[in-house]
Amino acid sequence: MNQEPERGQRASIWSVPEDWQKWYLALFNIQILCLLGLVCWHEVATAPADTGAIDVLIAVGSSMAGLIILVAAESIFLTDVTKMLFTMISDRYLQRQRAIGREEGHTQGFVEAHEKWEEWNKRRIVAEAAGEDFNEPPPSHPDSNGRK
Repeated sequence: MNQEPERGQRASIWSVPEDWQKWYLALFNIQILCLLGLVCWHEVATAPADTGAIDVLIAVGSSMAGLIILVAAESIFLTDVTKMLFTMISDRYLQRQRAIGREEGHTQGFVEAHEKWEEWNKRRIVAEAAGEDFNEPPPSHPDSNGRK
Protein backbone atom coordinates (compact mmCIF):
# COMPACT_ATOMS: atom_id res chain seq x y z
CA MET A 1 0.00 0.00 0.00
CA ASN A 2 1.60 3.28 -1.13
CA GLN A 3 0.65 6.21 1.07
CA GLU A 4 1.65 9.84 0.62
CA PRO A 5 3.40 11.26 3.69
CA GLU A 6 1.45 13.94 5.52
CA ARG A 7 2.56 17.57 5.35
CA GLY A 8 5.39 18.17 7.82
CA GLN A 9 6.06 14.47 8.26
CA ARG A 10 9.75 13.63 8.38
CA ALA A 11 10.34 11.45 5.36
CA SER A 12 14.04 11.66 4.48
CA ILE A 13 16.99 9.82 5.88
CA TRP A 14 18.19 13.11 7.41
CA SER A 15 14.87 13.56 9.22
CA VAL A 16 14.06 16.83 7.49
CA PRO A 17 10.34 17.74 7.22
CA GLU A 18 9.24 17.05 3.67
CA ASP A 19 7.96 20.58 3.09
CA TRP A 20 11.38 21.98 4.08
CA GLN A 21 13.63 19.54 2.15
CA LYS A 22 14.27 22.02 -0.69
CA TRP A 23 15.46 24.64 1.81
CA TYR A 24 17.64 22.04 3.54
CA LEU A 25 19.23 20.93 0.28
CA ALA A 26 19.85 24.52 -0.81
CA LEU A 27 21.47 25.37 2.52
CA PHE A 28 23.51 22.16 2.50
CA ASN A 29 24.78 22.71 -1.06
CA ILE A 30 25.70 26.35 -0.46
CA GLN A 31 27.67 25.43 2.65
CA ILE A 32 29.39 22.49 0.96
CA LEU A 33 30.44 24.60 -2.03
CA CYS A 34 31.82 27.35 0.22
CA LEU A 35 33.63 24.81 2.38
CA LEU A 36 34.99 22.99 -0.68
CA GLY A 37 36.39 26.26 -2.01
CA LEU A 38 38.00 27.03 1.34
CA VAL A 39 39.50 23.53 1.68
CA CYS A 40 40.83 23.60 -1.90
CA TRP A 41 42.43 26.99 -1.31
CA HIS A 42 43.97 25.79 1.95
CA GLU A 43 45.32 22.53 0.49
CA VAL A 44 46.83 24.30 -2.54
CA ALA A 45 48.29 27.12 -0.42
CA THR A 46 49.86 24.79 2.16
CA ALA A 47 51.02 22.02 -0.20
CA PRO A 48 54.76 21.68 -0.79
CA ALA A 49 56.01 22.87 -4.18
CA ASP A 50 56.58 19.33 -5.53
CA THR A 51 53.02 18.10 -4.69
CA GLY A 52 51.04 16.86 -7.69
CA ALA A 53 47.41 17.61 -8.54
CA ILE A 54 46.31 14.09 -7.57
CA ASP A 55 47.86 14.46 -4.13
CA VAL A 56 46.04 17.77 -3.64
CA LEU A 57 42.72 16.17 -4.72
CA ILE A 58 43.24 13.29 -2.27
CA ALA A 59 43.99 15.78 0.52
CA VAL A 60 40.86 17.77 -0.36
CA GLY A 61 38.75 14.59 -0.38
CA SER A 62 40.17 13.49 2.97
CA SER A 63 39.46 16.87 4.53
CA MET A 64 35.92 17.04 3.10
CA ALA A 65 34.90 13.51 4.15
CA GLY A 66 34.43 14.36 7.82
CA LEU A 67 33.18 17.86 7.14
CA ILE A 68 30.26 16.67 4.99
CA ILE A 69 28.63 14.90 7.96
CA LEU A 70 29.16 17.99 10.11
CA VAL A 71 27.59 20.26 7.46
CA ALA A 72 24.65 17.86 7.00
CA ALA A 73 23.91 17.87 10.74
CA GLU A 74 24.35 21.63 10.96
CA SER A 75 22.02 22.14 7.99
CA ILE A 76 19.34 20.05 9.71
CA PHE A 77 19.74 22.17 12.83
CA LEU A 78 19.56 25.46 10.91
CA THR A 79 16.54 24.26 8.91
CA ASP A 80 14.67 23.25 12.08
CA VAL A 81 15.53 26.49 13.87
CA THR A 82 14.42 28.52 10.83
CA LYS A 83 11.17 26.56 10.60
CA MET A 84 10.54 27.04 14.31
CA LEU A 85 11.17 30.81 14.11
CA PHE A 86 9.07 31.14 10.95
CA THR A 87 6.19 29.27 12.59
CA MET A 88 6.44 31.32 15.78
CA ILE A 89 6.49 34.65 13.90
CA SER A 90 3.64 33.67 11.59
CA ASP A 91 1.52 32.45 14.53
CA ARG A 92 2.02 35.75 16.36
CA TYR A 93 1.14 37.68 13.20
CA LEU A 94 -2.03 35.63 12.69
CA GLN A 95 -3.04 36.09 16.33
CA ARG A 96 -2.65 39.87 15.99
CA GLN A 97 -4.64 39.89 12.74
CA ARG A 98 -7.43 37.88 14.38
CA ALA A 99 -7.51 40.25 17.37
CA ILE A 100 -7.70 43.25 15.04
CA GLY A 101 -10.48 41.54 13.07
CA ARG A 102 -12.44 40.81 16.25
CA GLU A 103 -12.03 44.42 17.41
CA GLU A 104 -13.16 45.77 14.03
CA GLY A 105 -16.11 43.37 14.01
CA HIS A 106 -17.09 44.44 17.53
CA THR A 107 -16.84 48.14 16.61
CA GLN A 108 -18.85 47.66 13.42
CA GLY A 109 -21.51 45.72 15.31
CA PHE A 110 -21.76 48.53 17.85
CA VAL A 111 -22.12 51.15 15.10
CA GLU A 112 -24.82 49.13 13.32
CA ALA A 113 -26.79 48.63 16.56
CA HIS A 114 -26.52 52.36 17.33
CA GLU A 115 -27.83 53.25 13.86
CA LYS A 116 -30.81 50.90 14.29
CA TRP A 117 -31.68 52.53 17.62
CA GLU A 118 -31.38 56.03 16.14
CA GLU A 119 -33.68 55.11 13.22
CA TRP A 120 -36.21 53.52 15.58
CA ASN A 121 -36.13 56.57 17.87
CA LYS A 122 -36.65 58.95 14.90
CA ARG A 123 -39.72 56.94 13.81
CA ARG A 124 -41.03 57.02 17.40
CA ILE A 125 -40.58 60.80 17.69
CA VAL A 126 -42.24 61.41 14.29
CA ALA A 127 -45.20 59.20 15.30
CA GLU A 128 -45.58 60.97 18.66
CA ALA A 129 -45.40 64.40 16.98
CA ALA A 130 -48.15 63.32 14.56
CA GLY A 131 -50.25 62.01 17.45
CA GLU A 132 -50.14 58.44 16.12
CA ASP A 133 -49.76 55.29 18.16
CA PHE A 134 -46.24 53.86 17.91
CA ASN A 135 -46.20 50.18 18.80
CA GLU A 136 -43.05 49.08 16.93
CA PRO A 137 -40.81 47.16 19.33
CA PRO A 138 -37.32 48.59 19.91
CA PRO A 139 -34.40 46.88 18.19
CA SER A 140 -33.17 43.92 20.18
CA HIS A 141 -29.71 43.72 21.69
CA PRO A 142 -27.53 40.87 20.40
CA ASP A 143 -26.02 38.77 23.20
CA SER A 144 -22.32 37.98 23.52
CA ASN A 145 -22.59 35.28 20.83
CA GLY A 146 -24.02 37.69 18.26
CA ARG A 147 -27.53 36.17 18.49
CA LYS A 148 -30.63 38.28 18.97
